[in-house]
Amino acid sequence: MSGEDLKKLLQVIQAGSKGFYPTSGIRQVVSLNPRKLVNVTLIDGSEIEPHKMYKIVTNDFLFNRGDDFSKVANAVHFKNVTKGSLIRDILLRYVRQYKVLNTKEKPLIDKNFPRLVISSFK
Repeated sequence: MSGEDLKKLLQVIQAGSKGFYPTSGIRQVVSLNPRKLVNVTLIDGSEIEPHKMYKIVTNDFLFNRGDDFSKVANAVHFKNVTKGSLIRDILLRYVRQYKVLNTKEKPLIDKNFPRLVISSFK
């Protein structure tokens, strides 16, 4: 998906009625009132480039337009490239391979770089 479409996707889902969507690899700043995406960067602070291609992963429920993803389908083009692998199977293989997922050297959540910041910006 292009960086331009990725930003559109995030604008649609973070403005939806189903809560804030968890993400990985990006940092989002969202406002509560009105509910919208204020800013988004890659987790290292670099900008999302409009014409660069990015891979995203989601579960079958959302891909099949569950929750607010029906609105996403109207805003951006995305396609299923799983080639038969279900996310649960991919996660299971990953957990079996790495066993320990949250270490001091590589924490799942870095307190210095939160993935979602809720602000009072308008």
